[in-house]
Amino acid sequence: MKMRFLSAIVVAISLGSIATMTGQFRATDVPVAERSGRVQSFIVTGRASNDVREIVAETGARISRDIRLLNAVEVALTSQQVKQLKADGRVELFPNARVRTASAYGNAKNAAGLAPGRQQFAPPSAPLRRGPWPDSHFPEQVGAPELHQRGVTGSGAAVAILDSGLWSTHPAIRNDSNGQPRVVAEYNSRRALFAQDVDDGTGHGTHIASVIASSMRSRTGVTHGIAPDARLVNVKAFDADGYGSYGSVIQGIAWVIAHREQYNIRVLNLSISSDARSPYWADPLNRIVMMAWHAGIVVVTSAGNTGPDAMTIGVPGNVPYIITVGATTDNFTPADPVDDRLAYFTAFGPTTEGFVKPDFVAPGGHMLGVMDSANHLLAKQHPEFATGNRHLYEMSGTSQAAAVVSGIAALMIDAEPWLTPNQIKCRLMATARPATEADGSLAYTVFQQGTGLVNAPAAVDSALANCANQGLHLAADISGEAHFYGNARRDPAGHYYVVGDKGFGLTSGQPWDDSVAWNAGAAWNDGNYWQDYSAWQDGNYWQDGNYWQDGNYWQDGNYWQDGNYWQDGNYWQDGN
Repeated sequence: MKMRFLSAIVVAISLGSIATMTGQFRATDVPVAERSGRVQSFIVTGRASNDVREIVAETGARISRDIRLLNAVEVALTSQQVKQLKADGRVELFPNARVRTASAYGNAKNAAGLAPGRQQFAPPSAPLRRGPWPDSHFPEQVGAPELHQRGVTGSGAAVAILDSGLWSTHPAIRNDSNGQPRVVAEYNSRRALFAQDVDDGTGHGTHIASVIASSMRSRTGVTHGIAPDARLVNVKAFDADGYGSYGSVIQGIAWVIAHREQYNIRVLNLSISSDARSPYWADPLNRIVMMAWHAGIVVVTSAGNTGPDAMTIGVPGNVPYIITVGATTDNFTPADPVDDRLAYFTAFGPTTEGFVKPDFVAPGGHMLGVMDSANHLLAKQHPEFATGNRHLYEMSGTSQAAAVVSGIAALMIDAEPWLTPNQIKCRLMATARPATEADGSLAYTVFQQGTGLVNAPAAVDSALANCANQGLHLAADISGEAHFYGNARRDPAGHYYVVGDKGFGLTSGQPWDDSVAWNAGAAWNDGNYWQDYSAWQDGNYWQDGNYWQDGNYWQDGNYWQDGNYWQDGNYWQDGN
């Protein structure tokens, strides 16, 4: 059963229950330290950095990290100190939670897909090539070789990779496709040290860098990486087990913001995820991510590997402004798009605040990249991921999908250096191709695939603008003056759907107040199913030739009413 890709976005979806969430900050109502009496690490925030330091000092606690950009500190507190600070009322406490890398290693189904035989993502028409090295395939699946042949290789941008470090001496990582050094800076945010102890202990960061920018070539000259000439900035924030903390990640992002002009950092790859513990705007990691976007850095992050249930998007993927990426798999048949599908592990939306996530999807199943069999923990723990070459391993995850998109963002900046983060997100969303059934219906809802599979040449060639983050106000959100909720709604029967959206403004929002909450007993007042959308206002519809063959395009009377539901979350026939 063949399917086409359509540049229009519609949805109606049904789920079971939804967690109650109000505008209140609840992350520390019952911290572990109070329950157990143990010392626990917190991020403490307030109105001014010096005030926070003084308030915390009054408790006798020792500050371990000063995060001035957030007016915050990282500090270990006893249960008594927690009570004292909560009673003070001038500061807010947030657990210094663990953050994990978002690769699905260790899962026997980590490269498997959902609903076999139904969904297909058709890649751009580019022949698969083989060479002395195994073909990485994913560049062809998103059309990157076409751009490489046109001289668009990512050379105009530096990509900061906040991860477990880099194997920066490997030739494919150290040098671009012309053999020139391209690792321009390295920083260890775990120890706040510049260019010290920045090697990769786990292999995850190196693998992500390889997906983004590996300069390794096949015999025919096709490179393994999406942007083989991109500059790289190594920010080590994770240990050899693939874990970091809020403090180490926040410190790393703050360093990237501070050094963005010095190293021309235009893209920040965050192949990471943590559990959502509060509204998106109250989470300190999310706040620093929003600051990076506001500073002109394209932030690309993983949807997370907690799927396939709904409302499983992690932090910072639940930030409405940034680019959140889900994963597809070619089902181990890269030459045959018929069985391509969403990867089993990829997380789905909507977010608690009603935003459509992921924004779109990219290849993330059994992705070929560099790791060191002798020194990287993942390679040692998972020899089954080896390809027969001791430096090439296949890994899966929304980590790798995010890396693909970071590479494409670098290509877009290479082609047009003046592009803003919002413009890049707009063009990536608008040119992605939704997976459809043979009859033209969506194979997945937007809460599963966003706007569809990313398309690198179409994104680079696009001239669209003002189609992402509409209705939002980033500066006001960061300052706390206003917060927003999205266009996802739930009807009295428990179905989620999108309302009032025009064009590609799936991340558009409305001001949030405490009366707006996902409530188990109350439905959203706006019960309209996608009534007033206007898909391609400028008349530029199926640019890449994928359109309705019978000449019928989206009209204002054609919208999804009550079909394609998740039935209480059990959409997948195999239950897994």
